[in-house]
Amino acid sequence: MESILPLQSNQVDHIQAIARDSFPIVWSQKEFLYFLEHPLAVNLGLSAEGGLQAYFIGLLVRGELDIVSIATAKAERQKGKAGRLLKYVLDLPKIEQAYLEVEANNLPAHRLYEKLGFSVTGTRRKYYQHTLDAHLMKWKRS
Repeated sequence: MESILPLQSNQVDHIQAIARDSFPIVWSQKEFLYFLEHPLAVNLGLSAEGGLQAYFIGLLVRGELDIVSIATAKAERQKGKAGRLLKYVLDLPKIEQAYLEVEANNLPAHRLYEKLGFSVTGTRRKYYQHTLDAHLMKWKRS
């Protein structure tokens, strides 16, 4: 059975392992801990009997959520887990709007975000590794 629970600092190894399978450049444990321990953090994990399957890391300031990182374990992808986790976060009453950057050519992520009501608001040229463009996307509670 799956459950969505707050992430804890002692899960940093699991979070970093998921990130390693998801992104070309991965933060250090110290960088992950910065967000996990931040007073404005909204950090949740989707877990099942096998452990952490997806994570969400964000910062919330006055109703505006900066989505810092979201990823799903490799073996759990294409099962709707990131979507369930993100929808759970966006349904929190304190979230009025949310924004993120996503690699411009990451079509699965774009489809997920658009399905949940995000729209592209701009582009950051050569944002990732100084070579790949990022789309800025925003969601607003209706």
